[in-house]
Amino acid sequence: MLLDNEEMLQKLKHATACSDTAKAAGKDFITTFSGLGVEQEESAKLALFVLQQIQSAKRAIKLENDIFARYQEIKIKKDGKYLSLPQALTENFSGRAETIFNQVSKCFTSIKGPVIDYGAGDCQVTQLLKDRLHLDIEAADVVDYRTPHTTVQFTAIRNGKLDRPDGCYAAALLTNVLHHEKDNAVILADIDRLVTGRIVIIETVPEGKTDADQEADLGRTFLNDWFYNRTFHPNAGIPVPGSYETIDGWKSRFARTGWKIEKVTDLGRDQPLIADRHVLYVLMKPAQTSI
Repeated sequence: MLLDNEEMLQKLKHATACSDTAKAAGKDFITTFSGLGVEQEESAKLALFVLQQIQSAKRAIKLENDIFARYQEIKIKKDGKYLSLPQALTENFSGRAETIFNQVSKCFTSIKGPVIDYGAGDCQVTQLLKDRLHLDIEAADVVDYRTPHTTVQFTAIRNGKLDRPDGCYAAALLTNVLHHEKDNAVILADIDRLVTGRIVIIETVPEGKTDADQEADLGRTFLNDWFYNRTFHPNAGIPVPGSYETIDGWKSRFARTGWKIEKVTDLGRDQPLIADRHVLYVLMKPAQTSI
């Protein structure tokens, strides 16, 4: 993990060394801070502070902890109480699971059989799918991030593999999972092994109309990913390797895995506080025929 963190730091420095990328990311940071209730002028100063900290940092862990400590000093008044920036972000993201549920639920209404939420995070989306659609759904992740109220069955993923028999799930859900794994081909292989039918994936992709435009936006996308996952949650240990693809890049990879692409929906920036573009892929494994 230490090596990965230092590799991440070098990627951060490389991204911010490009003035256009740093400017675009700084603008996104300002949007987040001001959306949380920080005054515009102070938001600009705070965004500049984050970018300067990246350039001067020697260690990734210290960088993230120093920025988090600065966030803790800032107090936002909301509903008669004062919140730190991380607390304000948590409150503002309370509806995120509902948003994802609304985006993916129609993909599962016709599913008969067990479903796996692979890389389920806090399992709130998993719980909503279980409670509202009455799905036979389980959750899995490399770390147990479950919130206290969730009751879905959880299994840890070990060494890139979920300890379940081949073909034991009718469908799978992966919401913003693949770009958090450096070697995400391992995940695709495990899903291909486990699932017999539909695969529903939401992924973060760079912005731009063409592949070239999206490739040019990789640095900004990486900075925003790190900004949300690591400066607001420095102790969660969420990997940010920057394993992104363009929209068509993911389509090509899914096709090479052998999956049929049923539908691709550009969800755009579906969370106002973080400048991430999301795309929904609905895929199907071809029917297996016996010889």
